[in-house]
Amino acid sequence: AGPSASPSASVEGVIPSDAGVVAEGRAVPVAWAEVAPSGSGRITGIPVAVGDTVAEGDVLVQLDDAAAAIEVESANAGLGAAQAATANAEAGVEQATAGVDQAQAGVDQAQAARRAADAGRDALPGAATNAQERQADAQVQQADAGVEVAQAQLDAARAQLESAQAGLAAAQADEQRAAAAVSAAELALDQAAVTAPIAGTVVSIEPAVGDLAEPGVVVARVADLSGWRFETSDLSETSIARVREGAPATITIDGLPGTQLTGTVESVGAYGTSVQGDIVFRVVVAPEGEVPEGLRWNMTVTIEVEGEPAG
Repeated sequence: AGPSASPSASVEGVIPSDAGVVAEGRAVPVAWAEVAPSGSGRITGIPVAVGDTVAEGDVLVQLDDAAAAIEVESANAGLGAAQAATANAEAGVEQATAGVDQAQAGVDQAQAARRAADAGRDALPGAATNAQERQADAQVQQADAGVEVAQAQLDAARAQLESAQAGLAAAQADEQRAAAAVSAAELALDQAAVTAPIAGTVVSIEPAVGDLAEPGVVVARVADLSGWRFETSDLSETSIARVREGAPATITIDGLPGTQLTGTVESVGAYGTSVQGDIVFRVVVAPEGEVPEGLRWNMTVTIEVEGEPAG
């Protein structure tokens, strides 16, 4: 049968050509996943078999993870060292901060001594002797020198604090890089286990233990076989305008002679793809009621849809 019209009303279940659209298609599970590793590696274990029921996250194929495990251990050691360096840097900042506080107290004390020396000189009586005046001046000068020394110590303490803070920032950056390295190593270790992205039945396992898995190459397929859909594969652009969502449909399963299902158009593709030079659209039909035993993923079917009249 061609993709645009039913060939004959004499065939059981075929809608007359002025009312129906016929296309070839295939049976697909209601949900399915083709699983491939993210990286390459030698396959060391396959803990499931075709027909097994698996939950989301169950391991389907295990790759050699010895190198990845060593990398995780090394990354964790690096993170531990970085964390210790950060702790030391934090202690250095605390110590330098205490030094600044102590130096600031010294400046405050020296300035207080300077004010006291000034006040003592100002309090000299008019009849003070030259010796008294010289002594008062000397005390002010000594106090000035004390302020300069205390200020220099404060400047040095502040510089030490800035250096300690810069060291802490560098240590924290190193720790962040080390933590990122641990995350990357753990991810690589996790990716050595190829897991099921959905719950369902293992439909196929492609490789064997000892094979080399390559990134992006399918190693297993998992499907939810609790429900089915039927997708067209050759519905042409000349027929797609006659198909509407909700339209009744009849499905004939090629591999199960005498089996015919009724269904409803669930979705009509909005994007056409090129297949052997023709533009075809995907229409999905949901069956009504139970599907027959023996239905398998990718079994070919003929889908007949009650379409809008041509033209």
